[in-house]
Amino acid sequence: MTRSQRLFQLLQLLREHHFPVSAETLANRLDVSVRTIYRDIETLKAQGAHIAGEAGLGFQLQTGFFLPPMMWTENEIEALILGARWVADLPDDPLKQAATSILAKLQAILPEPQQRLFEQTTLYAFSQWLPVDQDIVACIRLATRQQKKLHIHYENETGQKAERIIWPFSIGYFMHKMVLAAWCELRGDFRHFRLDRVLACDVIDEHYPSYKKQLFKQWCLEQRITATADRN
Repeated sequence: MTRSQRLFQLLQLLREHHFPVSAETLANRLDVSVRTIYRDIETLKAQGAHIAGEAGLGFQLQTGFFLPPMMWTENEIEALILGARWVADLPDDPLKQAATSILAKLQAILPEPQQRLFEQTTLYAFSQWLPVDQDIVACIRLATRQQKKLHIHYENETGQKAERIIWPFSIGYFMHKMVLAAWCELRGDFRHFRLDRVLACDVIDEHYPSYKKQLFKQWCLEQRITATADRN
């Protein structure tokens, strides 16, 4: 690995961490000495990278520093293409349109030979999704994004209908169905609602008394989902 490649990989590692990361961790990932990491950090700073921190405390790449897209690896490009193609197949029109736009932008900015890689990639994800009401999906996503309470009319698996006031904080896409994770005021606990069973919903002009990220972390811990519970 050349030094320029190592510097780029160091930037990538710093960008992947949302909190300060130790020089020892960086050194282990790049298979170099801690002293080399310190030297490389100083080199990156001299070239304009906004890196906060110091020896013993860890380092963090500040926002506002962008890496050139032509430095993406083949695996990264294929991951982007596969992910965007998967999203473009969702029963969620705004996200489908966004994914299609992302693919067009990605293809436009990639240099050769990565343009050929884009054109020749045959990675696809196929799913059979249950139909959902697009207005209901848009309503739920708006409430989730704005962290506002949501009034829903819901039909469960036995056909019983109910109304709930919930605090929506996450939408999951599971194989063939979309599922909303929310705090239910009636039950005083987390509940899951399939979007294809939501009959109607209205955003209440009231923020729920918590942050959706906090609810998400608490939900992850209770569901024993450890892969994402400690991110961000």
